[in-house]
Amino acid sequence: MKTLNSKLWMSLTILGLLFISCSENETIETTTASSLTEEEALTLIESDNVSDEMDNLVDDFLYGDIETGGKTDVASKDEAQNRGRIPDCATKTVIEDGNLKTIIIDFGDGCEVRNENILSGKVIITYEKNEELLSLTISKTFEDFYFNDVAVTGGKSIVRKRTNDNGNPESTTTMNITHTWSDGEFNSKEGVKTREWIEGADTKPSSDNIFLITGEWTNTLKSGDIYSSKIIVALRREMACRFIVSGIMEISKLEVSGTLNFGEGTCDDKAILTNADGDEIEITLKRRRK
Repeated sequence: MKTLNSKLWMSLTILGLLFISCSENETIETTTASSLTEEEALTLIESDNVSDEMDNLVDDFLYGDIETGGKTDVASKDEAQNRGRIPDCATKTVIEDGNLKTIIIDFGDGCEVRNENILSGKVIITYEKNEELLSLTISKTFEDFYFNDVAVTGGKSIVRKRTNDNGNPESTTTMNITHTWSDGEFNSKEGVKTREWIEGADTKPSSDNIFLITGEWTNTLKSGDIYSSKIIVALRREMACRFIVSGIMEISKLEVSGTLNFGEGTCDDKAILTNADGDEIEITLKRRRK
């Protein structure tokens, strides 16, 4: 009987420990799968904004070359006519080796571009010239580059079409880049984004450029949290506005997902964050860190 009681007590003890362990694991999983916070949303939004602004600048720099197949004499003339696309405080160096063309945009120690953004360091763009092709594959890397106080490292591969099925220029970007803020927070982004240039490609001022953006990618933050971003209604980016004016993005973490709704076309600094519980929170779009 004593032996039986001892075995029964031991069994109950083991079951108790297993129950506690399972409860703790459930707590951990519940915590890990928490909803996106406003601060995390602002980090992801600012990271996307940095990418969009830089992609637009590169489109500006390459526009003449894309339209002329990279022919230097014609491209130079086009560049002079479209000088408004390139900030005066940046210098552009072109290096040609056969059909390989490298463009280095040097923003120095600080160059103010549109929307009061300050850029520094270098963007290095490389592609192979071929005037017969209807698209170009472009490599973009960064050297000591900062967008305001956000350090940008890594690179992108861009397939740039002169015209898509809608008759508009279009860029599909495969990215593997990291944005790091001055407080040590970072976002490493991997995935694909497509930008259709629906207005402003044939005019001088970049302020009238309008893009529709689609795609999906993953975001890894300093905390180790991984978020998936997927555009479910194309984002409309008007470069005359500092903010995305419309479109919806879904953001997921493990089994939990929420949405960011940027509105119906008005230029404002508001977006609606809907969390996994269906609660709607109005957030102000601003730089995560001044």
